[in-house]
Amino acid sequence: MRFIATIKWLDNGDIQDDMILKIGDIEDDDDEIFFYLDSERELEEFKKEGSHDWVIVDAFRDNG
Repeated sequence: MRFIATIKWLDNGDIQDDMILKIGDIEDDDDEIFFYLDSERELEEFKKEGSHDWVIVDAFRDNG
């Protein structure tokens, strides 16, 4: 399952759009994946500031 996310870097406040997050196994052809997650629960954890170098501002499931 893939998600398209907008993230915010906490060190400088920069916003980046169209970051691809994936829940599932790492595959050889996943070069475009920014970050792998274990579950949708972990995706929700990345929306909270204070635990990571970046936070998810918005994310939606990639149906394509």
